[in-house]
Amino acid sequence: MENKSKKNEISISIKNVLIGLGILVVLAIATFFYFSSPETTTEITGDVFATVNGEPILSSQVEQIQQDYAMQGMQLTLEDAAEQVIDQEILFQEAEREGHSASIQEAEEIIEFQVMQQGQSIEDVKQQLKMQGLSYESILEDYRRQITLNSYVEDLLERNLPEISEEELQAFYEENKAMLGDEIPSFEEVKDQLKMLLQQEQQQQIINAVIQELRDNADIEYKQDFEELDISQEDIDQVQEIEIVTEEFVD
Repeated sequence: MENKSKKNEISISIKNVLIGLGILVVLAIATFFYFSSPETTTEITGDVFATVNGEPILSSQVEQIQQDYAMQGMQLTLEDAAEQVIDQEILFQEAEREGHSASIQEAEEIIEFQVMQQGQSIEDVKQQLKMQGLSYESILEDYRRQITLNSYVEDLLERNLPEISEEELQAFYEENKAMLGDEIPSFEEVKDQLKMLLQQEQQQQIINAVIQELRDNADIEYKQDFEELDISQEDIDQVQEIEIVTEEFVD
């Protein structure tokens, strides 16, 4: 098996940081959070689907991403979901190698702050998780990984993101203004939005290039065929129930 945009408005649709190659890529530029705030959190259990430099990728991790897409009304093949998980693991490993590894204490401080904003306590959270068969420790680990990736990607882009000139923005506006509808806004009206859009594109290109380079040098071994993975409506319904609970204490 082979290792894979009406006046005053330009819509820039970028969601949670979920980085992939050749598939839907969603990047929250403001936070660079890996997975952003997890709307769904499940225990990572199951068979080993693949290994990345010796670290296991479980079949449940692959199915989880596909479930997340399904709940948003989007379809994602198991193969694409698997490649997303692998890309995430590759980036996380590189982040740790470059010294961006966060501690469990840092993760717990973030969770404590977020639950306090919701008027709850850590004990409330633990009890809610226990009722759903989830562990507080798994959420701590999710956040530890988020902080690690946040730090790494922020540093990566700071070092590599080029400045966008007025000339580049003007050229981009001229090339794409026909897409803005019958009432075309002036360049000055949309300049800031255009700059944001171009920055997002550049950021994605930088991250994709890093992922590809890391992939080229990674030891990725598949332990199962994609046909062995499966997702049912029952699985999706179960994750939707978990989402309702976790939304109560995670922004």
